[in-house]
Amino acid sequence: WLARHSAIEALGKQKKVTLPILIRLLRHKTPKVRVAVAQILQSFASIEGAREKALAALLQALRDKHYLVRRRASESLIAFARQSKGAAELLPHFIEVKRDKDPLVRQYITQALGLLSFTKKTSRLALRRALLRQLHDKEALVSIQAAYALHQLIKKEILQETGDDKALIAIKKENLLLQKKAMDALIRVFVNGSVGKKSSVSQLWVKLGPKALDAAPHL
Repeated sequence: WLARHSAIEALGKQKKVTLPILIRLLRHKTPKVRVAVAQILQSFASIEGAREKALAALLQALRDKHYLVRRRASESLIAFARQSKGAAELLPHFIEVKRDKDPLVRQYITQALGLLSFTKKTSRLALRRALLRQLHDKEALVSIQAAYALHQLIKKEILQETGDDKALIAIKKENLLLQKKAMDALIRVFVNGSVGKKSSVSQLWVKLGPKALDAAPHL
């Protein structure tokens, strides 16, 4: 297996030339091979002319029957979500798979959703709905990731709105409700979660700064 894994890594370094071979290997009968390929494909996220094919292959891998392949594919898609070009097209696929049985797949997809909030073409309302649903995920780390992504989306919307006082007031009022829902989800995880989950929430509250004051009574 180690020799095979080294060979796959070597293929990944050849980029465009070997991309068709890597895509074919995503159908290999051995799950470890598919996992290794899904991980390597993230390196194509910023390569013009290869990005689209690598992206399509990873989206297909999200439907793999083996959870480790889906997990690695969803993690690799984070790199694609960071790229502004084509990111809006990712949203429907992320919404489709965010109910995956594996909690880490859902966590990675939620993280990618948060990155989509920084792109201009993404539907703001569709993104909000997707993140709000993730707030109630049974896995606490997914809820934490969704809450952080919502706060980032709120911040971006307020910064982008200029020149229209009525629109800005409406957005701020609407986002106060979103912010409360996100904070309620974090408080719920902090009160009911394990020590590790409490630590994760605390770290996020530090990032949020003054916005986390609502959580003070629960500390």
